[in-house]
Amino acid sequence: PDTETAEPENTENPDTETEEADESQSDDEEFIETESYKSYMYDWKMTGLDFSGVVENTKSMIAAGKFYCAVTYLKAASEINSEFAPLYNAFSWAADSPSENHCYISGEIFSAFENQSGNESEFFGYCMLASVIRAVFYNDSEYDYSINQLYESVSGNPLIEKIPEINSFMEIICGFRNEFHRGMDFYADYRMKGRISAEAQIKEAAENADELYNKYVDSVEITENFRIKILRKIMFENSGQIAHLLDIVRNNKKESASEAEQFLTDKIIRRNSSVTVSAIDDRRIEEYVDEMWAEAGRLMKTEYHRHTIASSDFMGSKRRNITVAISKIAKVLCEWLSLVRMSADDNDSARIGYSRQHDELINLCSTVIDKTDEHESGRGIELINNVMRDIRSRLNGSYDKKSRRYYFIDFLRNDFVTLDENGIPDTSSSFCLLPEFNIMERIYRHFTSEQKNFDERLSEIFSRETKYNDYGSAKFIDEYLEYIGSSCQNRSFIDDIGQYCIYSENMADINRENFIGDLELAQSYGQIYSPENKKDTMLLMSEIWYRKSCETKNFGFFTKLIGNFRKLIRDDADKHSERLRNQLDDIRKIDGVSDDDINKIEALISKQNFTVAEDHMNRIHNGEKLSDDSLNLEGIEYLREFWHEYRVNYDICANSGKSLKSLVAKQPVHNKDSKARQELIDNWLSNGGSTNETQIKNLVEKLGWKNCTVKRESSQIYKVYPEKPQNGRKINYKHPIAAFGSSAQQNGFRVVCIAGIYDCRRLIDKFHEIGCSNHTLVFLDCAVTDPERRALAKEIKKDIALSKTFAVVDRVVLMYLANHYSENNISRMLMAVTMPFSYYQPYVIDSSKVMPAEIFMGREYELNKIESPKGVNIIYGGRQLGKSALLKMARNDVDHDENGDRAVYVDIHKLGIEAAAGKISGELMINGILDKVYDNWNDLAFALKARLAKNPSDEDYIPYLLLMLDEADTFIKDCGNHEYEPLALLKDIQSIGTDRFKFVVAGLRDIVRFDREIALGNNSVITHLRAITIKSFEYKEARELLTLPLSYMGICFPDSEMISLILATTNYFPGLIQLYCAKLLETLRGKDYAYYIENECPPYIVTEKHIKKVLTDKEFNSQIKEKFEITLRSDECPGEEENGYHYYLIALLISYLCYDSSECSDSGYTAEDIGRVADAFEINKISMLGTDKLVTILDELCSLNILRRTDAGKYHFKRDSFLAMMGKNSSDIENKLMEYIGK
Repeated sequence: PDTETAEPENTENPDTETEEADESQSDDEEFIETESYKSYMYDWKMTGLDFSGVVENTKSMIAAGKFYCAVTYLKAASEINSEFAPLYNAFSWAADSPSENHCYISGEIFSAFENQSGNESEFFGYCMLASVIRAVFYNDSEYDYSINQLYESVSGNPLIEKIPEINSFMEIICGFRNEFHRGMDFYADYRMKGRISAEAQIKEAAENADELYNKYVDSVEITENFRIKILRKIMFENSGQIAHLLDIVRNNKKESASEAEQFLTDKIIRRNSSVTVSAIDDRRIEEYVDEMWAEAGRLMKTEYHRHTIASSDFMGSKRRNITVAISKIAKVLCEWLSLVRMSADDNDSARIGYSRQHDELINLCSTVIDKTDEHESGRGIELINNVMRDIRSRLNGSYDKKSRRYYFIDFLRNDFVTLDENGIPDTSSSFCLLPEFNIMERIYRHFTSEQKNFDERLSEIFSRETKYNDYGSAKFIDEYLEYIGSSCQNRSFIDDIGQYCIYSENMADINRENFIGDLELAQSYGQIYSPENKKDTMLLMSEIWYRKSCETKNFGFFTKLIGNFRKLIRDDADKHSERLRNQLDDIRKIDGVSDDDINKIEALISKQNFTVAEDHMNRIHNGEKLSDDSLNLEGIEYLREFWHEYRVNYDICANSGKSLKSLVAKQPVHNKDSKARQELIDNWLSNGGSTNETQIKNLVEKLGWKNCTVKRESSQIYKVYPEKPQNGRKINYKHPIAAFGSSAQQNGFRVVCIAGIYDCRRLIDKFHEIGCSNHTLVFLDCAVTDPERRALAKEIKKDIALSKTFAVVDRVVLMYLANHYSENNISRMLMAVTMPFSYYQPYVIDSSKVMPAEIFMGREYELNKIESPKGVNIIYGGRQLGKSALLKMARNDVDHDENGDRAVYVDIHKLGIEAAAGKISGELMINGILDKVYDNWNDLAFALKARLAKNPSDEDYIPYLLLMLDEADTFIKDCGNHEYEPLALLKDIQSIGTDRFKFVVAGLRDIVRFDREIALGNNSVITHLRAITIKSFEYKEARELLTLPLSYMGICFPDSEMISLILATTNYFPGLIQLYCAKLLETLRGKDYAYYIENECPPYIVTEKHIKKVLTDKEFNSQIKEKFEITLRSDECPGEEENGYHYYLIALLISYLCYDSSECSDSGYTAEDIGRVADAFEINKISMLGTDKLVTILDELCSLNILRRTDAGKYHFKRDSFLAMMGKNSSDIENKLMEYIGK
């Protein structure tokens, strides 16, 4: 890690506090392994392997002499499936696997092999025998008092009877240990050979200690975490224990060896073991770090007077850095102590005893090796052969301790398995969800595939094939080749490995970013047909392993991982194609469906655009014709026409030395529009000449604003206030840009007049100089060139400091407008050819803000029914469908209109009838309709009647009063407790005159359908009130909201498929459509200009790249899930839980049916099916509804676009993605349902 020399910061500040989260986490982001991640990584069932198959594969590897392969294969299996743990444990002891760092003492061996039984008893027996031979021969514990018992435990092994030399060998090494209290390995020739250069080895150990001292002592890893700084200080300060121990080694202070041995015994070494490298216990290192972490916390409070929490855990990469450092230091200390003991050993009798038996032991080893070679392979007898070969090499001196580091080196002869920096295979890359890339498959493919020589492997690694670019493997191969003294032609690549790594890391980052976008797009297309969070899991895996590849430099592995993820998506998509084709077969049976529509859906399925295919089928079920699809390009058509005529218009008006009026020939006046065209040109700026309020008024009115008031603010800056219409109806606004529409009528806008030659940069500087107090129309008396206009479109969007809109009208724009002048269309044309070169956000993504009339689209029928005196009194519909927006729009349309009508909107959320009376009368008083607040409905009704009884001649006469009560569910429920008297009183007021008064209440549920007995009892007023249900947007309405405002910003879609994809992704929710469009516009403000090319835009044609940008936006994705959850919980009423949760519970029950293989049906489920599962789980809230009420709620969920109803009267999720949002698997759904048992 990067380090800096420093004391903990801010130690003088006693008032600073540190929160637990800051203490426990490292500064870099840590990833949490979700349940789905663990499932996909470690679900054994996904591998398709069984126990016997794994055992047979393992024995094949052993028979082939590839112990490194076999032990790794079993290790990987055991990490995924605990059933293999005993087998792996036994084999790793027998093979002395470097992966485990075993300490061969009798207690450990007995513990490892206790309760071993089953079909592999023979194999376990060979493992036990091999492990005991190692334990007796090795010197991992000098005083192992159970060694004879250990020896006796294997004396009955049948192989000893077949090969008596094994017993002879064990008698000798066991007798030696009993006599001299050391294993013979302590005196083995490979060590004696090393003793000749013992001082050189001690010197090497000292150098290693010095390197570690300089790296860690008095150095602090760069971090903002105060507690971590204290931790590193107390562990690695130069006066500390670790610094002292490293100093002992680096200065070879043999007289202080006992201090190092004591520290290792107390803190690091496995209990009851000798101090050796093999006895280093990772668990004890972790305990030591925890102990130091607690001490750091104590010091924070006592020494630095800073707040800490004792229970705070130390996690993450900073902890790993600490534990790795301690492990390295412990290893150096152990190696030095071993060398010191060896050099100090004066037991001549033991050395003589070893020499006397040396030749006989080698002969016995050779005999056992020869005889085991003759036995049948594949049963595990090779383990005895292996251990005898290992011991013989130690006895004859050919063994090299350093070779242990390269035990697994042959894995690098092909590209299936990577090693870590210590040469240990990375088995954490299990990836069980990938059939061809899980760790079991990769190890087996390594075993069965060609093993290249290392020269060939280096050439492959440094090739242009990115899937082979594992530079971490290359460095380890190079290290190994240097160790064995091999000259290799392709080792020269290593000299430039840094440059290779930089390039490959950049490519991996691009690969990752592309995959993230493709993954979101694939899910958006419906290609990932797996509800179990597969997409999020792949996303997490790719992020984790990208970071890991940057650490290990094994970028090829990451490339292969991404490739396998892509293959998995393709395989999933193939399965989903079959399901949708079955659904399409049902569509074919519907009368009136055209062949063109069927062919269109078939083509979408073939292209694997399943979301749009599914959406089209849903639309057909709803009775729509796909032939109605069209692109709304109103703004784009004007823009394209503008560009088409650009060169001609520019050439006419480019001469800045002359006024525009003098450059443009007058044309005959034939009609009102041609006259206005000439007036537009006549009133244009004149070469920097002065302007006046009248001239600006004429200009802006000819550009579409009506009856403007113009006020001069400075010599060339004016404030313009267009006349407000007599009502707020949308018909008054001809384009969707509120900044120069309804907002301008309320707040005005500025006109700034500029003359002279301006390029893009000068214009933007001028805008900053002018300031951002208002949206601004810039009259620029010059002709802007094509490149500068396009540059302006890009740079003005990137300039976040320009918080208001600056729309530039230059001579070229004016020429276009004049040539096509139409009083009815002029404002549309103006916006269409200026806004793409500016930045404006027409969409309202904050529901608490007022929605301008321009952006209110669709719902004309429903709006008319609300506003009309002869329309409805009750509107029903779930949340997120725009009921409140409808009521507010009705208020804008009606209140103070040309007739003097009034409209009052009142939010009565969670209010009963009494509280509602007070709130309603209060709003009526604020609006000047009543003069006091009433707390009961009789008085309120009487006051309203009296107010409406005034004569038309009275000054405060109200021709028509529209009273709208929003969020009225609690109010309606309370009305039911009083025989709906408040509604009866309101209905009675409606009888005053003709079309004088109407009330509208908005709620979630159709009370007549849901609570029929109460609603229809006692001649209830409810039956006499007309109602309408607000459903989700139809396709045409949603398309208009999506495409029309964007077209005026210069953004368009290439085809209707992309429009359908976006609408399906947003589930036709108006709020999500607006959020999506807002995000799409925001992408243009990025540094990359959303991948658009400056000299080609606008218009901005949306492609898959841009769709991916929005789909990868975290806020957008969280909003989709949030809207879905809000919709399902929209019938929940706090304090009235007995009436809520129906939507959510029904969705859970349908999810359970979908996940249950015995119940799963693409055709959907009946109300009876859902009720049966509710009964099984004792979900009383659903069970007690009865079929009729349940069907009512199911139909409501259809209107919310959550469910679809089939022709057979069954129900299913409208989109497959909804199932994934409900839960990741059947057990997840069951757990959620269990929370509602008995409720």
